[in-house]
Amino acid sequence: QYILLYSVLKMNGSKVVSVKRDEKFSLVHNENISFAPNPIVDKVTFIANIENISKAHVQICSQEGVVLKNITLNSLEDVEQVIDVTTLRKGAYYVVVRTSKKILYRQPIYKE
Repeated sequence: QYILLYSVLKMNGSKVVSVKRDEKFSLVHNENISFAPNPIVDKVTFIANIENISKAHVQICSQEGVVLKNITLNSLEDVEQVIDVTTLRKGAYYVVVRTSKKILYRQPIYKE
């Protein structure tokens, strides 16, 4: 499974979505982690409930893998964090939740 990054073009008022496959980054899903809404406008809410994680990083990355936002959390147990994304341009990104040892979550997200 791979991240599908997409861009939206407006043509005569309708959206045309182009999708490209990026084989560098495989998707990782975790039912105890969510980001909403998607697509996002100004803020996205990160919710997690995973026990026994002492430190984790929540990252929003560009299509090229550059970390644009990085939030460090001391725990992922009963977390609800609002992330301001007003500085990001419209387009496709991916969100990553990681510890020092592994990636817990990696999914595409789109900013309108």
